[in-house]
Parts: sequence; structure tokens; C-alpha cells
Amino acid sequence: LVLYAMSFGAFAQSTLPTVVVTSDRNIPYYSEATSTATRTETPIHEIPQSVIVISKDLIEDQGARDLNSALRNVSNVSYVDLRDANNTSFKIRGFNSGFVVDGVAMPGFYQGLESMTNIDQIAVIKGPAGGLFGSQANGSAATLGGTVVISTVEPTQKVQKTLGALAGSYGQKGVSFDVNQPINEVMAVRISGEKTDSNSEVNRVFFKKTALFPSISLTPSA
Repeated sequence: LVLYAMSFGAFAQSTLPTVVVTSDRNIPYYSEATSTATRTETPIHEIPQSVIVISKDLIEDQGARDLNSALRNVSNVSYVDLRDANNTSFKIRGFNSGFVVDGVAMPGFYQGLESMTNIDQIAVIKGPAGGLFGSQANGSAATLGGTVVISTVEPTQKVQKTLGALAGSYGQKGVSFDVNQPINEVMAVRISGEKTDSNSEVNRVFFKKTALFPSISLTPSA
């Protein structure tokens, strides 16, 4: 007993070395503000609606190749089987959702097979948002679940050239690219695209995707 007490006392008096943890405050996956739900740049914590923003950094780091893979980061969004993507829409909180791309409402079903090479950000507004973007299908409850707002990349004044390759199960293979080139101080062009090919676990069900997205920007000086 005496030896045990001495051992415990020595342990209680020992001091562990100080551990200092440092980190960059710039978190690439976190967005402090968005214009999705209010049409003006507003801090997310001040928006009286549930809004989730998926950044391009997160999309690239997770290797998301379709909307299904990207929207897995958002709760209450249903998974769409890619084998039936032409007939099924995404549901938010159990109700149909609408899609808006660069401020333009997309009527009908927006397929989960759409290319991700030119997507800069995805924002999900949970709950009705018809007052912002209008109804995108027949019926007042057509987009009752919410709205998925997609922003695509824009040409910039910075030279950027990216080339990617993809390989996976079921014979999946593909290539993608993104090239941005400024022409002068007021003009820039950008072109991105991909070509992928894959089979599936179902016989005679396969996926082929070819996408090309050219864009040009003009920023005249004052």
C-alpha cells in the first residue's frame, strides 16, 4: 500500500509538455455568405431558411463526378439511382425539388448525370423558394421540397490549365479538362469538358457522357 501511494503521488505531480495546435482560418469547405436564398450577398447565419453550400474545393477533393455524389453532403436530399436518372428527380425532405443554373430555372427533371467539370458551387435551399425562382413544373407543390442552385465557373484574368483522368470499377474510364486563358485586360475565354464511359452491375446498362462548356467574359473598364 505504501509503494502504491508513492507511485500515485509521483504520477500526480508529473507535468505533460505543452501542445500548441495552429491552423489556417481560411477553411475552403466553409462559406460564410451566399446570395442564393436572398438574391443579395447575405451571411448564412442571418438567412431565415436552411441553406447548404457545397464549394468547388469539396467537389474536387471528394472526386464527385455527378450530382448524386455532390449532394450526399446535404441531409434530407434523396439519392437518385443513376440507372433511372431520366425518370426520377431529386427530392428534398420528401418533396420534389427545382433546379436553377446561373439564375435560370430548369423546367422538368434535371438529371443527376450532368457533368461536374464546369460547376463552381452548389447551394441547396430547403423548403419552398418559388418566390425567388418561380415554379419549374406544373402544380403549386412541384418544388415544395426546395431548390438546388448551381453556379458554373467563369473566365478570369488568371491563366489556368487542368487535365484529369478517371478509372474505376465496371470498366469506368474518362478524361476531363479545364482551360482558362485571358485574351487582354477586358476579355477572357474558358472551356471545360469531359468524356467518360462506364458499364454498370446490370447487363446492357451503361453510361456514356460527353460534355463541352465554352464561355467568354467581357469586363469593359469604366
